[in-house]
Amino acid sequence: MGIKFYERQSNFGDCDWLPPGAICLIFSDQYKWIVKDYRISSGPIPVGSSNCLPVELIRGYYADYYHILGTSLVAIEKREPVIKVKTPPLRCPVASIFT
Repeated sequence: MGIKFYERQSNFGDCDWLPPGAICLIFSDQYKWIVKDYRISSGPIPVGSSNCLPVELIRGYYADYYHILGTSLVAIEKREPVIKVKTPPLRCPVASIFT
């Protein structure tokens, strides 16, 4: 992986009382990480390993959040929250209502 992990302690409280716009990410080892984002994936996704320890991913709207299970190591891979959608041009009806 080309992302850099750093140490961040798990949230020891519950995830019931969060600030507005925050979500609680809970990984398989019960590591809790509170971030300001919108969740895309329903749960953690195994994506590989680091130093023989499994790595999980939880996808958010603004970033992907990685955690090495059994540690306090996490990583964020931010992305542009823009989805480009090209809509077809609207076609005008051939028949006129003024005839």
